[in-house]
Amino acid sequence: AIVEMNKGYSSNMLSLSILATIQIQADKLVISKLLPIGFVGYYGALYSGLSRGSLFADSVSQAAFPSFSALFKNKHIASLLAKYWQLQDLVVILTLPFFALLPFFVTPLFTYVFNAAIAQDLFLPTFFLALGFYLQGTFTIPYFFSLAVEKPEISVRTNFLALFVVLPVTIALVYFFGLAGAAFSWVFYHLFVYFYAIPRICK
Repeated sequence: AIVEMNKGYSSNMLSLSILATIQIQADKLVISKLLPIGFVGYYGALYSGLSRGSLFADSVSQAAFPSFSALFKNKHIASLLAKYWQLQDLVVILTLPFFALLPFFVTPLFTYVFNAAIAQDLFLPTFFLALGFYLQGTFTIPYFFSLAVEKPEISVRTNFLALFVVLPVTIALVYFFGLAGAAFSWVFYHLFVYFYAIPRICK
């Protein structure tokens, strides 16, 4: 009975993990196929560094998940929504200055690690990736909220549709705009998430 009770939710979470992994790795895979191999290293270093900025949003969301679940199970809807908006405002406001300033700190760092020309070329990809990771952070609380209220299928459908909407756009962006296009594909993915998933989560 317990297996049956959890089978649907667990299946959705497995599908979500697979689809999310594809989305996260798609830009790097396309870069490796369409651009010189050295670009993979530059982009990987940039992506890995900027992704650390998501730790705050991820930590807050994971800490809030048990509370969201308990409030939903006990039908304390008013308290659930109050906590949701409180944490969402916290993440949106506190992470904005960090990601807004990050491109200006990364450029001197890459000048030291690589050289001034490469650092200049990486400024626009840094800006787009910082924006993409900020958008991801603003979606983290709604994402965990949807899991807490037993609606993982929203994110599953979002990432499944993204295979047919975002992935072709990613290929085109990398082909025409190189690393800046790859970085902007991360922004485009989250705009698609905003367009498709957020209205359904709010509903």
